[in-house]
Amino acid sequence: MARGSSEGRSLESIILQALKDQFPKTDIERVVVTPDVDTDGDKIFRIIVVLKGHVAQLDRNELVGAIRNLRIRLTSEEHDEFPVLSFVAGSEAAKLKLEPA
Repeated sequence: MARGSSEGRSLESIILQALKDQFPKTDIERVVVTPDVDTDGDKIFRIIVVLKGHVAQLDRNELVGAIRNLRIRLTSEEHDEFPVLSFVAGSEAAKLKLEPA
């Protein structure tokens, strides 16, 4: 994972800000980012987006470009990993005991 202009900023903060920009009407509590490798051997980020409300609050129109826009932001910060997004309500996140990697 290369660091460039993101020096001094955590990966989570970069992703969180990008998602807040993408979903301005959605109350995002936090993100949990886990580096991983997909079945083809390519590097990915598994990103769990924890919402303060319910997943149903997501605007489906905003979801359409989410991966593309997040990928652009990550690439601009010199991260080549492909983002894989999952969304979970905060109440469910507590049950999953999500911890950053």
